[in-house]
Amino acid sequence: MKRKTKSLVCAIRIAGLALVLSASATPLFAQDFTIHMKGDNGIDGTTYYVSPNAIRRTTPGLTDVIDRMDRSTIIYLNHRNKTYTETPAADARAMIADSMNKIDPQKKALLQQYGLDKPAQLTKIGPGENIAGYPTEKYSLKTAMAEGEVWITQSLQFPAAYYRDFDLLSGFTGPTGDGGKVAEVHGVVLKRIMTGAMGRSMSGNHGETAVSVEKGAIPASTFEPPTDYTKASR
Repeated sequence: MKRKTKSLVCAIRIAGLALVLSASATPLFAQDFTIHMKGDNGIDGTTYYVSPNAIRRTTPGLTDVIDRMDRSTIIYLNHRNKTYTETPAADARAMIADSMNKIDPQKKALLQQYGLDKPAQLTKIGPGENIAGYPTEKYSLKTAMAEGEVWITQSLQFPAAYYRDFDLLSGFTGPTGDGGKVAEVHGVVLKRIMTGAMGRSMSGNHGETAVSVEKGAIPASTFEPPTDYTKASR
């Protein structure tokens, strides 16, 4: 009887431990959160609205991008014209691959001459500063057009589908695109400082830092085009 009792207690303890471990393994993005960034020049920077199924990036003066992981679709909002377009993520990846394959030999030689064909490099430097209440790791980032440093926290996480299917796409946009390297770290960038590489022209520092992280439910409408926007053809 004592052996059975001990076995039962042991089983209960193991089950309890498994429950704790499974709870601790709950994805960190299970709760909606919003990241507010501020540029080095003191003006508002990018705002990230993050939910388990979608992420929206809003940058003043630029097109808003909504990544719908649940639909495998990217929505681009043009505030100037009050229009939006929707692109399947698979089509976006195919367009990137197609554009790379269609570069003629002369252009390829030119890219090689100026080192513009080199892949992005992300190298860990060490512990970074505490930003918006979150510990970070500091990395060196070098791309064909820019170089600088990024501070990444793993205390916050985007949905797994974002890293797998969407971050690579955003990593190819803009002069500071990381070519998808940040996705390999599976964290969230809370600070970035980028300048033109090897004397290449860039208008000042492309830097911004997270000033706050808010946790709480985000309205579903945040991840949809505004009702007064018209869908445009791609």
